[in-house]
Amino acid sequence: MHVCKTLKLTYYLFCLLILIGLTSCVVTGVPSSLSEAQRNACMAPSANFQALDSIHSTKIHKILWVKKYAKQTVTKKLSLSDKCRQTQILIQALYGLDDGESVSWENNKNQTSGKIKMLRTHVSRGAWGYGGCRDYLAFIVIENKLQTYKFRACPHELNHFELPDSRGFAIPGHLLFAGWYFYDSRFFK
Repeated sequence: MHVCKTLKLTYYLFCLLILIGLTSCVVTGVPSSLSEAQRNACMAPSANFQALDSIHSTKIHKILWVKKYAKQTVTKKLSLSDKCRQTQILIQALYGLDDGESVSWENNKNQTSGKIKMLRTHVSRGAWGYGGCRDYLAFIVIENKLQTYKFRACPHELNHFELPDSRGFAIPGHLLFAGWYFYDSRFFK
């Protein structure tokens, strides 16, 4: 009987610690790895995807956020310097590469690498033509595990932070950074 009470107390303390941890994140709203990237202007969406996706999910569905936040806390992440390298090549690609071209980096010490491949530049204008927006693929490799992300980046001059998805629902961007709004392309199929 005494062992059961001890186990029950341990269980409740563990749950309390989890709740405190989640609550502190909700209060600040930003995971610490993302705060560090923000302070250093290393905000490439692919380099910070798990943290951005957990925040983005709160704008769409609050219960989904808990699952995504838990996932981002256990997923291997890029170091700050690698996030900065991914951000540098992203900016280079958005402003200087043509469709079909790519740029990459590699860090043998950390067993990490990244690549940006420009897919399509939208030239149409008018009702949700996404004129000036650029679709691209981002590749991140951490210890031989490839992560691939597809994004749409739209110049801030378009003055949109929410774009309609393939079903017409407004989807908020992951972030505004370096003069571009970034959207997860999975919503625009």
